[in-house]
Order: sequence, then structure tokens, then C-alpha cells
Amino acid sequence: MWTKRSFLVESLVQYSFARDLSTGLKYIHDSEIKVHGQLRSDTCYVNEHWVCRLSCFGLSKFYEQQAHINACQHDSVEQKSFILDYSGSLLNAPRLSLGCDESCTFDYSKLFWTAPELVREIARNGNAEEYTQQADIYAAGMILKELITLEEPYERELKQYSAKAIIEKIIDYAWMKDPFRPYIKDVSKNHLEKMVPIVESCLEEVPSHRPTAKILLRGLRRSHANP
Repeated sequence: MWTKRSFLVESLVQYSFARDLSTGLKYIHDSEIKVHGQLRSDTCYVNEHWVCRLSCFGLSKFYEQQAHINACQHDSVEQKSFILDYSGSLLNAPRLSLGCDESCTFDYSKLFWTAPELVREIARNGNAEEYTQQADIYAAGMILKELITLEEPYERELKQYSAKAIIEKIIDYAWMKDPFRPYIKDVSKNHLEKMVPIVESCLEEVPSHRPTAKILLRGLRRSHANP
């Protein structure tokens, strides 16, 4: 009896956080800010009332402007790279070389929440020109995956592949039968299996096939209303 009750409480808290995440994202997308641009599980926090809040939104535009200003003021490539590194913004990430040797120190796991179209652009050009609402939805889907499985984005896959290899698989989708995504099926123990299709829709390869924040929130509410 206690075990069943603990699972119920756990799933209710998980659903509550998922709803809070989607509500916050809808608010941002409907506002003048338009995009979060830094959405990851480490930019979400839970306040003293057990409400999940989003942080760091809107900073990507600030970092983009600062990088441009500093790039104009400094001719040195090394100086510009330092500024982009320091900002921590994926919109202005340092150039990635997927063929780098063992001395490469870039943490590829930081890209696990980044939409595949942006990962490819970063790998190709060194940065992504514009972060989109669809990219926010992809990041939200990855956070929801963490929430319903109680695992990190690619926790199971990292037992077989390195973070770099996972990013390469995401980039090389054209050579694969299906897009490379984390395993999210085993959630029945949390009574949240109805959320799996919602997460999968957020992680769609084609940006236009992902739901809007409004549709995401509506889907979460329906999944909770029909247990």
C-alpha cells in the first residue's frame, strides 16, 4: 500500500513540474522575449512552494549582442573565442570540430538539449544564427524525458557510446533509418506512460512537426485528466 502511494505522489509531482515547465514556456513564447534560448534541466529550479520555474531566458539575445560588440572591439580571434566561451550561449558557441583529437575538451553532453538542426548548424558553422521556439520545444521534450524516466537525457545510451559519438549520431541522421533519440519507453512504474507520445512529439526531427507550447500544455493536461 505504501509503495503504491509513493508511486502516486511521485507521479503527481512529476506531472506538476511538467505542467509548470510548459506553462512557463508558453508565457515566454507569447511574450516579447519570444524564445528561451537556454532551456536545459539546469536552467529550471524548484522554489520553496514546489513550483518549477524557468531561469536564464532572454540571455541568448544579450550574449549575442555582447559577442558582436566585443568582436568589433577586438580583432583577435582568441579574444572573440574567449568571449563566446564565457557567455556559455549555444547561440554563440565556439566552433566545434567533431573530428578533434584526444586533447579536445569540449563537453558534448552540453548539446543533449539542443535541437538537431541547431547542432548541425553549430558543427558546420561554429554557431547557430537563430534560436527558435521549435528548438525550445525540443529542449522541453528532453527535460520531460528526464522527468518521466528519472534519468539524464542519454543515461542509458552513455553506457554504450561516448557523448561525442551520440552527437555525431544525431548529426548523421541522413545515414540512419530513424533519428537517434534517448530511450523513453520504460516509464510504466511512474504511471506516466501517457506522456511518452507527448515527449516523442517534442523530439521530432522536423521542427514544424513539434507542438507549440500551447499544444504541449494542452496535451499534458489531457494526459493527466485521463489516467
